[in-house]
Amino acid sequence: MSLTIVAFPEIAATELGWVEGLRQAHLPAPEADIAPHMTLVFSADVATDDNLTMHMLGVAGSTQPFDATFRIVAPVVDPINGGWTVQLLPDQGLSKLMRLHNFLYSGPFADHLNLDVPYVPHLTLARTTTGQQAKALCEELNSDIIEVDMRFTTVDLLRVDGGKVTKESVHELEG
Repeated sequence: MSLTIVAFPEIAATELGWVEGLRQAHLPAPEADIAPHMTLVFSADVATDDNLTMHMLGVAGSTQPFDATFRIVAPVVDPINGGWTVQLLPDQGLSKLMRLHNFLYSGPFADHLNLDVPYVPHLTLARTTTGQQAKALCEELNSDIIEVDMRFTTVDLLRVDGGKVTKESVHELEG
């Protein structure tokens, strides 16, 4: 059993339909069944205690809600699970997402940051077995104008136990 922190951004209905359609077509279950999200802290064995609660409240309480715009997709090798992903990347809001990630990786999560894999904020749209498949899908998607606006207003603490994911808590960004 471990904990992870994600943000489920608010996305306009038309853009959300595009994102969800791609995820349903190109992601395996159960990953496709989870709403589009940005992973901010990857699974780690951290105690659910007052220290964790205070950390989450502190980060959320000092971070203002913010907007980000995603305008490009890129093929990225998945060094943890193998294969390739097609990632929707932020054009605006990148620094705010990076700061939130860095702030969350302090306190109880400080010892769990894997510096061997650089953090790039993204929303996963697809998984493929080869880089050529990922590149081809990216070329197809990038041939059209992509503009997906997202609003980040919460961070969610999730418990991951085997294949089961449960929401532990939701923290409103209030900074």
